[in-house]
Amino acid sequence: MSPPGEVKCLYCGGDVPAESADCPHCGAPSHFQQQGENPRRRRRFIIYVILVSLFCLAMIVYLPR
Repeated sequence: MSPPGEVKCLYCGGDVPAESADCPHCGAPSHFQQQGENPRRRRRFIIYVILVSLFCLAMIVYLPR
């Protein structure tokens, strides 16, 4: 069992601190990091969803039934 605040490396099985960017034993990237929300990425996603929705609505109205 890993000590609190540590996770097991997916590659070598060594203990990795939760805030570490990579494994100190084998150098593999840590997949357990907490990532903060990126407001720019969220805004871009919302714009894409709105554009796709508008495109679908336009196709529903435009295409013959």
